[in-house]
Amino acid sequence: MIGLATRDITDRIIQPFVVKENGTFHKKTSQVARKERTHWKTFDRDEWLKKKIPVTIFGCLRGTEYIIQDCKINNITYYYFDHAYIHKAIKHKINSVTGTKHYRITKNGESINKLIDWKNDKVLEARVKSIRKLEDLKIDIDFYKRHNGKDIIILPPTDFICKLYNYGSSSDWIEKTMNEIKKHTDRNIIIKRKEDKQVSLELLFKQAYCVVSSQTTAVIDSLKKGIPSFCEDISCAKPVSKTDLSQIERPHYPTNEEIEDWIGTLISCQYSIEEIHSGEARTIIDRIQ
Repeated sequence: MIGLATRDITDRIIQPFVVKENGTFHKKTSQVARKERTHWKTFDRDEWLKKKIPVTIFGCLRGTEYIIQDCKINNITYYYFDHAYIHKAIKHKINSVTGTKHYRITKNGESINKLIDWKNDKVLEARVKSIRKLEDLKIDIDFYKRHNGKDIIILPPTDFICKLYNYGSSSDWIEKTMNEIKKHTDRNIIIKRKEDKQVSLELLFKQAYCVVSSQTTAVIDSLKKGIPSFCEDISCAKPVSKTDLSQIERPHYPTNEEIEDWIGTLISCQYSIEEIHSGEARTIIDRIQ
């Protein structure tokens, strides 16, 4: 295994994961901006592609997006780290609920997009229960029924995500998505970009008929409220959503049991910093993913 550095704060998370497997961690020559490509002096891309060595990266910025694309094209195993689904370590600080830091790790993908049978796995079931004991995750699918919203809320991907998946720009994705939606409904559409902080998602949820997204984890909050979701195949929300916008007037209404099972899957696919550094996370990932 190899690892590729991009930022000091995230390098400290993934380097022990790589070293624990006797892998090689390639340090960056310098810190670069989000839109720039990191240079790794000791990393030989041609040699790596030839040997197909598994790689570990954090996020899809600073050149890692090209590594992900290389992996997909050349069938190379990769371990993708990013912020957790539940109880995020905001700005990589210790979460006040868990008392530690959790990160999601996906093998050969950027989010887990299938259900894990965690209830029939003693290790996973214990992990899920330990997290659920810390805080009520406020699963309230009746929220949707109480508010009877009418608006379609679009949560578009960032330009960085669009670059990774060759969507063009965020505006291109929005235009294509809206055109498809308008073929099948005349409902009001509201666009909520990630960088738009003037209107909160919580407020929009009160008038939401459904949420349409690409792969954002922000949809977790809406689904916990029973709001129907339409997403891409790559999304963590896929198991409890529809992906065909032609069915916008026939959404899937998740049950409480479905959301509970899905939340358990998300928890099963995120790991504490201690599990990451001890090697336990890698063991679980290889077993269930």
